[in-house]
Amino acid sequence: MSICPYCGAFYSPGESRCPRCRMPLQIIKTQSVTVTLSRKEARRGCVRSLRYPGAPRPIRVQLPARLYDGAELYIENVSFLTGGGDAVKGRLLLNIRVKKPKVLPALAAFFIIAAIASGALLLADGQLSPALSAVTDIFAKPTPTPEPAPIPTAAPTPAPTPSPTPYVSPLRPMQQQAATLIPNFELRHFLMQLDDRLLENFCALYTAVRDFKTECSFPEPLDRDELANLMLLLSYECPELLQFSSATEMSYLVDEDGTVLSVVLELCMTVEEYNRQYQQCARVARELAVQTVGMTEYEKELFAYEYLSNNCFYDFEALWSASAYGALVEGHAKCDGISLGMKWLCEEMGISCMVIAGKHPEQEVGHAWNVVCIDGTYYDLDVTNDVNSTERSMRYYGALNVSRHWIRDKYPDKMSFAGFVILPGSESMDMSYHVLNGSFVSRGQSAESVLFAQLDAMAEPEPVYVQFESAAEYQAFIHNINDIMSRWDGLSRGSFNFSLSHLDEFQVCCVTVNFI
Repeated sequence: MSICPYCGAFYSPGESRCPRCRMPLQIIKTQSVTVTLSRKEARRGCVRSLRYPGAPRPIRVQLPARLYDGAELYIENVSFLTGGGDAVKGRLLLNIRVKKPKVLPALAAFFIIAAIASGALLLADGQLSPALSAVTDIFAKPTPTPEPAPIPTAAPTPAPTPSPTPYVSPLRPMQQQAATLIPNFELRHFLMQLDDRLLENFCALYTAVRDFKTECSFPEPLDRDELANLMLLLSYECPELLQFSSATEMSYLVDEDGTVLSVVLELCMTVEEYNRQYQQCARVARELAVQTVGMTEYEKELFAYEYLSNNCFYDFEALWSASAYGALVEGHAKCDGISLGMKWLCEEMGISCMVIAGKHPEQEVGHAWNVVCIDGTYYDLDVTNDVNSTERSMRYYGALNVSRHWIRDKYPDKMSFAGFVILPGSESMDMSYHVLNGSFVSRGQSAESVLFAQLDAMAEPEPVYVQFESAAEYQAFIHNINDIMSRWDGLSRGSFNFSLSHLDEFQVCCVTVNFI
């Protein structure tokens, strides 16, 4: 089933008009455009105005830093025009092309400068100057005069080559101002994408909520859609603002041109309640961060993941279920509270982490999860998948550092911030729990050999995992598990029995063996 972009009604594939509003359903799913960047723009990031096929008007896009040649960026829910002039929503794919450096002209310039710098081109006796001779020798390559073999000496120990310092683009003045106001600002990927106008308005919102104001006026022009996205950013990018939730009704004042002048802020707690909750959350995050000093980014992330998995229970009805406080302190939260708690822990450990949300077209309730940057690559991360719940008491690690398709394809509708900022993500599974654990079965790979390797390495009875790239191979494995286990040579250790559990959502099987 799909959703009509005009009235929100469901319609079946193949229908040309919406069954409710009768508008034409000429939906453009994906358009692509190539964006050519200089090496400086790719390294530092830049703002581009794009006009793509079928666009009603150009859009301004903030491209992130550290892009590479061949990178792909998706912008969701952009507007297209159909043949009849109707505006519909679709997805825009940006193909990034980075200009290559011109090497040959640079070499030619080097030789010319070297020749000029050598002074006089000819000596008084008509010979070439030594400096120019050195340049022409490169091309002439005269036969060298044999020299006596040097006396061998002990080779000096080479000095260690220092590791290059990664380039970090300097903050603009407005970003510097925001960094003094917002904790961990440089780790907050979405905020770093905002231009100065939007960032100044966001800072005004942040200050008003922080100071428990009931209304906020904006220093720069702002439209309704921008206000809605800034309010959502305030909720998802700033877990420390426990007193604010984007789920509350939004009331705002506009002028005759539709420009937003001010917004009413509905806060959910008193200053005293906030101070108590904030101090408790900050203490938990600080104490956990101290324990991870010296760990790699992945080890820190896994430490935070295990903490939430062990100490939080999925509870949709809890009072603070949508807050980081519910996840970190009370231990009862739902997906958005759990994701905000994970973001708070990661940022305290120095890791960039975002919260995004989406919705399945056939479900009324959406879902929130994280995007985390590990060793420079963005992965999707769903901690909610492994916290304790009434339906599940064991962990599968099925969505720990996966490619952007593993979770986002399940919740394609109303993706948060789509079309406002770029949602980072990658095709990589390199830092996935099951890839690192040797328990990931690529399409066409022998699942039996992966499982047996896990079982053979088992020192004592413990769950072993197999995660499948292919849904068909996952189902076949479950169907044939008895035959597969009958071929394992574990019988040489004695009789055993086993149990199988599985998580269909992320195609993970868990096998537990007990020796009798």
